[in-house]
Amino acid sequence: MKRFRVFYGGLAGLAAACALGAWFAPVEAGWLAFPWVSIGVGLRALSLSGSVGNVAACGLYALLCLLPAGIALRDIRHRWPLVGFSAVLGPALYFLINPGLLAQRMGGLPQEVVVAMLGQLIWAVALACAVWLLLGALHRRSLNTSSLLHGMQIGLCLLDGAFVVSVFGVGVLDLRGQIAAVRQANTMLDNTAFGTLNPTALFLVCGWLVQSLPALLNLGIVHGLLQLVKLAKADRFAPGMAQAAAHCGTLAGGAAAVDVTVQAVFLAVQLYAAGQLHQLNSGLHIALLPILFAVAALLFSRWLAEGCALREENEGFI
Repeated sequence: MKRFRVFYGGLAGLAAACALGAWFAPVEAGWLAFPWVSIGVGLRALSLSGSVGNVAACGLYALLCLLPAGIALRDIRHRWPLVGFSAVLGPALYFLINPGLLAQRMGGLPQEVVVAMLGQLIWAVALACAVWLLLGALHRRSLNTSSLLHGMQIGLCLLDGAFVVSVFGVGVLDLRGQIAAVRQANTMLDNTAFGTLNPTALFLVCGWLVQSLPALLNLGIVHGLLQLVKLAKADRFAPGMAQAAAHCGTLAGGAAAVDVTVQAVFLAVQLYAAGQLHQLNSGLHIALLPILFAVAALLFSRWLAEGCALREENEGFI
């Protein structure tokens, strides 16, 4: 229980950090540069705050760039991709702190384009390193039941973090971009008439909540799956396994149903109020991956519950 509290406390801290970074990140850079652009902006502001801030910014910059390589030194033979990540992160983060330097060398490209390209490069290298590390770990270790369950726990925890970043990081940044686009498109309105944009801003926020709902509900599903994996590590056919699997399946099925229903209701309400809005979500933006994850969790829970029920039936015959 203590580990769960620490884990969800970390998720809450991650959500706060993502929201703060997305709120102050340049909207023009887009979500591909998040959170690297926020780190660059923060280090630049700290460096310009004074001599002490400059020293602190240099120290944080060195720490962020050398941290992956430092982790790799513990087992350089198997963690060598982290050294490559540090080699890419250092120059990329430097140019994110000073985007004008690279923009001049690239023929005067807009800074937001340069920042987006740097953010995309960092994410691509990070994904490549993660895949190399995963393939190496799978090649070295035998895949028994215990290691598979442990890997499932790690994957579910990472998935929780991805859901949090998608809602409070990418989602907030996208919301800011939509609000900025509405304001820019209505520059002809004076300050007294700006209140007419309030319904549009309200629907944009509601749209963000609707788009974020699948990921938020999946946090509860992941919690249920983590409880299942914890029970399975102790005993795959523990007495409470069938009940826990049924509860997780009910939660996953309810989440999938709520996701699609809320989306349809939101579009219907938006259609009714379309005359008062300056921007409409004309497409049906159903978050397919979170919904598919909920359906997969439902099927997995039902399969696990059926296996427990079959085990109990066989013991009854014996």
